[in-house]
Amino acid sequence: MQAVKLWQSPGGDGFPSLPVKKKRSMNVIRTQPDWTRSAMKYLILVLLLFSAPVHGQAIPSVDALPDRPVPRLNLLIRPVNGKTGPRGSFLVRPFHDKPVLFLAAISAGAVTWDNVTTRVSENRGNFEINPLMRPFAHNSASLALEGAGTVWISAFVADRMKHSRNVVLRKTWWLPQFANISLPLYGGIRNTVMLSR
Repeated sequence: MQAVKLWQSPGGDGFPSLPVKKKRSMNVIRTQPDWTRSAMKYLILVLLLFSAPVHGQAIPSVDALPDRPVPRLNLLIRPVNGKTGPRGSFLVRPFHDKPVLFLAAISAGAVTWDNVTTRVSENRGNFEINPLMRPFAHNSASLALEGAGTVWISAFVADRMKHSRNVVLRKTWWLPQFANISLPLYGGIRNTVMLSR
C-alpha cells in the first residue's frame, strides 16, 4: 500500500514543512498534520465565544419604569414566601403542598394498618389498651372516621406551621405529621406481633 498525501507544505515557497501524522482507516493510509486537532479545538472555542448574544451580557437598569401598572397587594390575603394566598377550600388546602401530602399519605397508611390490626386483635379476644380509643375500637366506621380525622388534623396543623411567620414553626412543620405516623406505626407493629403469637 502506498500512502496518499492529502496535505503537504510546498518546499520552495518559504513556508516551513509541518510534521505529518499518518492515520490508518479502511486500508488506506491518510496523512494528517499534527496541528489540525488542536487548531480545531481553538477554532470551536473562538466560535462559541463569539456566538454569545451581545444583549445577554447587558445589565438592566434599575430605574426603568414598568411596562404596565403594578397591581396593588390585597391586604386581606397575606403573601407568604412569594405566594399570593391559600389555594383550595378549607378542607383540601393542606393537601396542595406536596411534602405535606406525602407525609399525610404515609400517615394514612400507618393509621389504616393500626386500625385493621386492632380490629383483628379484638376479634381474637384482645382489648384496646388506650382508654381514649376504647369506645371507638368496637366499630370499624368510627375507627375509620377517627383515622381520617387525625390524618387531616395533623396535615392542617403541619400546613399552618409551614406557612407561619415564626421561624421555629416553619422549621418544625413536620413534627405533627411525624407524631401521627410514629404512634399508629408502633400500634400496628405491636398488634401484628401479638397476632403472630
